[in-house]
Amino acid sequence: MYEDKLIETLNKSKSMSSILRALMQLDPPFEYYVGARSVTNTIWNEISGYPMEYGISDIDIIYYDKYNIDAHNEIKLKKELERILGDFSFKLDVKNQARVHFWYESKFGFPIKPYMSIETAIDSWPTTVAAIGVRLEHNGLYSIYSPYGLNDLFSMVVRPNKLLVTQEIYESKSTKWKKVAIIRDYTLVIHRGGASMNFYIASSFQNIQQVRELAKLLKQKGWNHTYDWTENQKAESYECLAEIGKKEMKAVSESELLIVILPAGKGSHIEMGLALALGKSIYLFSTYKSSYNFDQTSTFYHVDGVNRYVGDLSSFAQSILAENVKSSSI
Repeated sequence: MYEDKLIETLNKSKSMSSILRALMQLDPPFEYYVGARSVTNTIWNEISGYPMEYGISDIDIIYYDKYNIDAHNEIKLKKELERILGDFSFKLDVKNQARVHFWYESKFGFPIKPYMSIETAIDSWPTTVAAIGVRLEHNGLYSIYSPYGLNDLFSMVVRPNKLLVTQEIYESKSTKWKKVAIIRDYTLVIHRGGASMNFYIASSFQNIQQVRELAKLLKQKGWNHTYDWTENQKAESYECLAEIGKKEMKAVSESELLIVILPAGKGSHIEMGLALALGKSIYLFSTYKSSYNFDQTSTFYHVDGVNRYVGDLSSFAQSILAENVKSSSI
């Protein structure tokens, strides 16, 4: 759903569609994306009713070429794009992510290891909302890379991505967000120094209120909900079921921990199995001890990596927040 809205909005933007087409026409021999705040601001402008180009100072173009890491190659690509674009509204910020480690320490105060791919670079960007890359393919379809999903983008939430950045860097970036979005109705999540986690909640529709309440408690602490299935309407076709299944599989894959609120149906248990296979942390929650009785339990409730909890939802939320803050390196 969000992917379709993203593509529709980018197509409506003359500047964004022009740069995407220019890159496709140039067809460079390496992976590339248009991304970061230029994409985010375009979406937010559409949501807020502003002109498409409001608040955009430049357009970020990233690529990954580990065989040609001289800065001159970035300038060369920029000039080639400017030639194709002609009279273009914005400056182009072109960066080879394979050479970021050469200048990162001088700009941000600490060294990093070389990125192994363009995706690992996007994974580390300071905010989840701007950690996005988009590319127009020759077949007319779009490739979208958004490791933290698109919920924050379309909910207008600026959230710290603590994979790499410090609180100081995040606060510097969030100050820029405030300058361009001072009158927008958006949410700025404070960097609190704890571990920001991607989570997914599996359960049945009978527990929908508990799912929403728990998600709200975790998101208030800066955690990222990879997919909220409670917003779905009841599926009425096999095609709808397949589409929901794809989104839920992606959400489990993107999560760092999976929470199962019991009682749960077969879909939730399949998601739990997928999370086990992917090595995710798993938490089972129930308000009744009987959920773990021998005659009602499941084999996989008792394997390594599965944490069982009985009690009230608020205490459960506090428990998993406390456990996962301990692992933070920031």
